[in-house]
Amino acid sequence: MSIILQKYGITLRRIEQSDIELLRQWRNNPDINKYMAYRAHITPEMQQQWFERVNTPLHYYLLIITEGKAVGVINTKNINMDEGFGEGGIFIWEQQYWRTYLPTLATLTLLEFTFDVLSDFDVSVARVMRDNDVAARYNRALGYVLIPEQYGDDLLYVLTRRKYKTKTTRLIRAAEKLMNDHLPVRYTIEHSPRNLPAINQLAQK
Repeated sequence: MSIILQKYGITLRRIEQSDIELLRQWRNNPDINKYMAYRAHITPEMQQQWFERVNTPLHYYLLIITEGKAVGVINTKNINMDEGFGEGGIFIWEQQYWRTYLPTLATLTLLEFTFDVLSDFDVSVARVMRDNDVAARYNRALGYVLIPEQYGDDLLYVLTRRKYKTKTTRLIRAAEKLMNDHLPVRYTIEHSPRNLPAINQLAQK
């Protein structure tokens, strides 16, 4: 299944087999790895096994492309359409974009698709390492709320549909004004017959 989302001059494209070595190299980079829950070295074989697990209609791993260059990955994974649930994440490997609007614009694009196109989607969860204050502030700014009484190394933040509508949608409108892009997120979904039963309700919305 191929998915392409476009807004704010950014393209989010579902990862393909040809992308996974690039992702593996950056995922093993110490500047990226230190913020991840899983920090062991990832081999090519491990990366291939991972890709085969996530290359399904219930996991959206998308390259973030700007100015014709892939600069990071954003995802909604472990989607459960019966419960309207999925877990989000992002990492940017090009450091020149770390302190820019790009990560936020990419996240707002995916959230708009998730909540407004996949209209049965009700909850997005973000997993943040306890010592990653930057990511914690980032998610709170987007409307995610920390689940109380957590004691592990990684903490769960939740964005409900109600919170999305009251806070995140306002951020989307502000971003549309800033970037002079007032159109809804543009998306293309292409699927093969073998994937049709699982994604039919998504592709037809």
